[in-house]
Amino acid sequence: MKKPLFLLVCLLFLTGCLKESQTQFSIGEDQVFLVITPNTTKEELAQIAIELKEKRNIDIDYSKSTFSADGKISEVNLEVDCNDGFKGSTHCSATALTFKNIGFSRDYSTESMNVFHIGAM
Repeated sequence: MKKPLFLLVCLLFLTGCLKESQTQFSIGEDQVFLVITPNTTKEELAQIAIELKEKRNIDIDYSKSTFSADGKISEVNLEVDCNDGFKGSTHCSATALTFKNIGFSRDYSTESMNVFHIGAM
């Protein structure tokens, strides 16, 4: 009985110590990436989707994601189409999002070993 209780207390303590992080997003000459965190808002994703489409012709669909009353994402359903043969989708529950960030990256450099990635970041 003591061991499960100890593990639960440790888990709660570690969860409380996790730092809140902000959305990370970049459109560079050779690389594009998006990292969604528990603090990412619907408004941020809307603006990022516009920029990705205008600057790199990348479509992102987050319409099946859910958001809390304060506008922050709570469950992620993300689809990405780079419109150059690379596309994918990922899902992350609200619980999992507290422990890991999620998103995608697209590397346009010719020497890249990881051209496209979607999922845990």
